Amino acid sequence: MDGSRESRSDMIRYSIDLHIMEALQDPSRLLPPTPGFHCSEKCIERNDDDSKDDDLVGRVEFRTNTPDQELIFSCRDPSVGVMASSEQKVEIKTTESVDPHFFDTGYTLAGRTGFQIWAATRLLVEYLCWKEPLPPGSRALELGSGIGVVGSALAATGSQVLLTDLPTLVENATQPNLRSNRRQDHEGVRPDWMEDAIPIGKGWAATRAVDWTISLSKQISADHTFD
Repeated sequence: MDGSRESRSDMIRYSIDLHIMEALQDPSRLLPPTPGFHCSEKCIERNDDDSKDDDLVGRVEFRTNTPDQELIFSCRDPSVGVMASSEQKVEIKTTESVDPHFFDTGYTLAGRTGFQIWAATRLLVEYLCWKEPLPPGSRALELGSGIGVVGSALAATGSQVLLTDLPTLVENATQPNLRSNRRQDHEGVRPDWMEDAIPIGKGWAATRAVDWTISLSKQISADHTFD
């Protein structure tokens, strides 16, 4: 009985996936991009000096924008389902066969997806920064920040954003990209609740590592901050 129920559920999920794929392949069913908003990506030509660049995550450079700022991110692999048909994208057939972070504490195979950008990223940036922007000074907590595109975009429009992810991703993907988008002439005052916050655009962004294999209550200290 349980087997037949699982089989039926699999068929339903498969049918839904088919409908989604058909919709994505039909341009007439897709909304046009918001005027002024764009994304693009290109391959980065790497050389021996790149090994010294702590903020270079990978071989793909991804760009997007808010109404006031252009944002640039370094990614390990090309984005998935992000680009409009008119936007520049790259296709790389070969990928690294060995994940250099595979044996990191708390890292999982699912964590590997955090080194590239996915379709939901575009939707969130477009909606929260262009169509229904958050009021300046809003506080936002992002779970599973990965490269840090959404959190950086929200900060650029004036929010105070805490970006969280697995320790490996925070150290090797999120933090490097926040530093790359740091605004040097920012005149605001760092919020008291955001330790080591980085100024981006009109707002601030900080990171905290969260291990998904450990209860969150065990990772929060008595003063309600992450250890």
